[in-house]
Amino acid sequence: MITTACGGPCPQCGFAPSDRPLPNGISAARLQDFFACNDAPVGAERTDLEAVVREGERYLAHLQQRISLTRNTLESLLEEQNRAVKHISDSKSVLNPVRRDFEPYLSFVDGVAETLALLDSLNIKNPPWNLSYVTSQWRQAALTTPRLWSSIRLQLR
Repeated sequence: MITTACGGPCPQCGFAPSDRPLPNGISAARLQDFFACNDAPVGAERTDLEAVVREGERYLAHLQQRISLTRNTLESLLEEQNRAVKHISDSKSVLNPVRRDFEPYLSFVDGVAETLALLDSLNIKNPPWNLSYVTSQWRQAALTTPRLWSSIRLQLR
């Protein structure tokens, strides 16, 4: 028998397997006897087996309905989980320190940019040009920081 952790029916849908028990039918040993020969059940055995089939099919239909509802619930929960994961990820992206406190990063990048000043200054893929691609704050800082533009190297061919 399947029950919840507290031993009761499902708190969401109220399903409890013990609500619809299957009739016992005949003993397992007697079933094996029928499988071993071609005899047909008669009388009470036949009635018991017919009840098992009839009630079993109803119970199976009920289980299939519960399974379908449970799958729908699971799909809804998985969709909600995906929305929550995306929402958290988006929030983390917006809270990224690069967006709010870029001065320490800019100082570090400033030092790196001086080292990289040996590269062609007209190439927009090199510093200081590419610093303006990070955020609008970085763009403003990069364009208004004279130290970034103090050394220019041109490669004329």
